[in-house]
Amino acid sequence: MALSVRLDTQLEKQLTRLSERLHLSKSEIVKRSLNEYLKSHPAEETPYSLGADLFGAVGSGRLDLSERRKEYVKAKIRAKNTR
Repeated sequence: MALSVRLDTQLEKQLTRLSERLHLSKSEIVKRSLNEYLKSHPAEETPYSLGADLFGAVGSGRLDLSERRKEYVKAKIRAKNTR
């Protein structure tokens, strides 16, 4: 992917000198620098990734819970009231 970046004169001179000193292209120096910067600023975690290890951790063991939830709730209430 091509990317254009506007640099001020001072920064461009520094990049040119570093490129000559290290015998690397300016593009290579920019890629390496950007890679290091991105490593030091990791992406924010999504709500899903933060809780992924918890999802399903307290399962009921019932595979049809979403379909028969009303029946299960009624049965729980009946059982509680018959004590």
